[in-house]
Amino acid sequence: MMWPCPSNSFEFRFCRVPCYKPDIRLNQCSFTTGLPCILMSKTDRNRVSPLSSTGNRFLSHVMQAVLRHHVPDHAPNPWVTDIYYEEVRLDGEDDPCQGPYVMPLVTLRTNPCRWSASAGCVMCGYHLGANRQPVTDEMLIAQTEDAISRLNPRVYPSLVFTSNGSFFDRAEVSDEVRPILARKLHEAGFRYLIVESRPEYLTPGRLRALAEAFSPNGAASAGRYPLSVSFGLESANDFVQRYCINKGRRRADYLAAFELLRREGYAYDCYVLLGKPFMTAREDVADAIDTIRFAVDHGADYVFVMVTNMVDYGLTSYLHERGRYQLPSLWRAIELLERLPGRYRRHVQIKGISHAPVPPRYYARTCEFCTEHVKGAINFWNQTGEMEHIRSIHRCGCRREFTGGEWSEHPAHSLTERVLEEYRMLAEELDLDPALLPDREALDLVGVAV
Repeated sequence: MMWPCPSNSFEFRFCRVPCYKPDIRLNQCSFTTGLPCILMSKTDRNRVSPLSSTGNRFLSHVMQAVLRHHVPDHAPNPWVTDIYYEEVRLDGEDDPCQGPYVMPLVTLRTNPCRWSASAGCVMCGYHLGANRQPVTDEMLIAQTEDAISRLNPRVYPSLVFTSNGSFFDRAEVSDEVRPILARKLHEAGFRYLIVESRPEYLTPGRLRALAEAFSPNGAASAGRYPLSVSFGLESANDFVQRYCINKGRRRADYLAAFELLRREGYAYDCYVLLGKPFMTAREDVADAIDTIRFAVDHGADYVFVMVTNMVDYGLTSYLHERGRYQLPSLWRAIELLERLPGRYRRHVQIKGISHAPVPPRYYARTCEFCTEHVKGAINFWNQTGEMEHIRSIHRCGCRREFTGGEWSEHPAHSLTERVLEEYRMLAEELDLDPALLPDREALDLVGVAV
């Protein structure tokens, strides 16, 4: 049975389940996953429509065809949370610890990222850890209490505490319960809180409510709260964001979010993607360097370079199965570190190579003989910021293979032309309406490709 959905978007017409909060305004229907309607205010609706000027209508259809019809129904226990740990380096003026630190990452088992449910980034696996049954405020409170019972704030004064997409999206964490969770963490003794969000969900009211709950005594002397927001920036190039990643945002959206956070006394950091589809290794690294510069120059305390790993039900895995995408070699991450100027490199840590909320099919590697050695050197870099760990990596023969192969690729066609050709192949394989394909003029209007 199908229920009509009051969406204004032609792409979303019906739900396979009735909305569980019918008295709240509805808009975007995730009909391909069989999820409840996602609840949106008129303001949010105008911000996040996947068919807006920042969305990619063709890739959104591809993601639905490749991913959404095949994701298994997943209902993790909604009364307990997921926790994993990352080795990091803390050196910010607001950090309660300095130097190497084991950072707990608490991921609440919320409903899926709204963008993932309606379109989705081509490489993301966050949807695999989300709960496809309604998650109540009471469940989120119980998950927070579970995290508190498992983490000693004297050992872990700083923690990442977020949802399966955007902590400030009320479809994942309601505006009513968000301050309650933060107050519980503060009262338990945690001293620094990092959350993750897409930029469109930040509002002064939400930021102030969180700050008042977690830092009731106000901001520190420097004017900043012990709070930080992490963004999945991925690329500062609008063309790459829209046509290679399907991020659904533009760099202007991030600049506006940065300004809002500075005004409200928050710190922030960014994730940058390494291993973007459709791009050569050199294009990929050049774009990552440009994005790191953009993030640092605009005030990000940290930049976490996420090396793409292979997740199920994503476009990258679809292309990989057909021989049209390969995970980046870890040597690509080493090239990135070696090429970055020191003033930018000191802000960078390399992630996505060994830990994830939902384990991927596999991680990026070098070869069977040196993968663990290279991972170890990267991990030591993350903890210390000393390039000696990178310079001392044993030069395995596979580095020469990387240099002569992946790193030496010089395609005959521009990135724009390659993207259009790949889109045409996807449209034919997935039997999509050719009218959905963007034309060359539309791509050129977004900006100059890498």
